[in-house]
Amino acid sequence: MNLFSILRMLVVFGMCLYLTSTSWSQIDAVTKARDDRSLAFLQGGKVVKIAVKPGSLVKANDVLMILEDKKGESDIRILEMRIQLDVTIEAAKAQRDLAQVNLDQTQQMWEADAANDLELRNRKVEFKIAELELQQRQLDLQEAQLRLKEAKETHSRYTLRAPIDGVIQRVKEGEEVAVGEIVQPGEPVVRLVAVETLTIDAHVPVTDTLDLKVGHKAYIKAKVAPRDRLINGTVQHIAKVVDPASGTKLIRINVPNENDYLGAGWQVSVYLSNPQTAAKSETNMKHLTQLVGVVTGKNR
Repeated sequence: MNLFSILRMLVVFGMCLYLTSTSWSQIDAVTKARDDRSLAFLQGGKVVKIAVKPGSLVKANDVLMILEDKKGESDIRILEMRIQLDVTIEAAKAQRDLAQVNLDQTQQMWEADAANDLELRNRKVEFKIAELELQQRQLDLQEAQLRLKEAKETHSRYTLRAPIDGVIQRVKEGEEVAVGEIVQPGEPVVRLVAVETLTIDAHVPVTDTLDLKVGHKAYIKAKVAPRDRLINGTVQHIAKVVDPASGTKLIRINVPNENDYLGAGWQVSVYLSNPQTAAKSETNMKHLTQLVGVVTGKNR
């Protein structure tokens, strides 16, 4: 085998490596917040407190906004006082205990022929009535506790809380909501987004997805200078169906967004292999081709 044959084999081998390293396409896509929610009250009413503003960082269950609910607050206070200060059960217990003592005494007297059947029967009836009265007071307390639970659940609808950790994007659509303003049921009043991780839906040529699996590394580069360094992402979902019009599959990629390096809604380029490695392979291939040309005299 002469030198020319060896170099030709090197070129073929280099081309194979080059094509392998550059087989993934560059795909244009747009970043999205991992979670983007417009929040609304189930109940309408007057705003009495706004606890956040655009840009506020919130944790799940943090209070965002409160509507007026004077009746609900009053109902809760009345029921709480009734439950805490309820003496009817203690009174009913004392009455039942007294009826028990009277019944026992009358029973002993009846056994000693010192009381008649009517007196014993009356004491038994008195004890039964006292026992039923105690049971009724206990049922009343349980009912009050259930009513208190329902009142608190109803009152909670007048408090809007964050369902997730995130950032307040805006308070009310198109304008700032103000204390004293009336909001309607179902009217969006707060937009909350989670951007600690961004999502990218990329439409990838089906030929580039044949060996792709969930968990595959992806590379993201924003088209916004100077935030355009290469960032690693992970393939989270691969569509099972190909779009026949474009010949692509939908690939969903999650991208960690440390220190808010990227923004939601940014245009980015997506690569499914490292473009820096591909660029290096291309340079090496050019050098190899030039070397073959020099040795064979084709570059003289």
